[in-house]
Amino acid sequence: MWEHLRRMPNMISELAEMGCELADEHPVHAMIHSLPKEWCYIKMVLSQTKYIVTFEDIRWWLKLKEERQEATEMISVEVHMSTSNSRNGF
Repeated sequence: MWEHLRRMPNMISELAEMGCELADEHPVHAMIHSLPKEWCYIKMVLSQTKYIVTFEDIRWWLKLKEERQEATEMISVEVHMSTSNSRNGF
């Protein structure tokens, strides 16, 4: 995903160099629509919010989502370990 986010601005720059001028919102919409299918909810949220207007906004939002998911996974592991230890008398 992060490689994709790094490459997209380069592709847009290349298009501009070839004379293809894009409105500011076109690259952002292209990036949102290029996200994986399983991210349909995220794509909908990003498409509908008026606060996502630049690539940096998308990067920030996706980074925040990734950090939240990692934190949730860590908590889940800790709860599982705690529960297992309680059952084993630790």
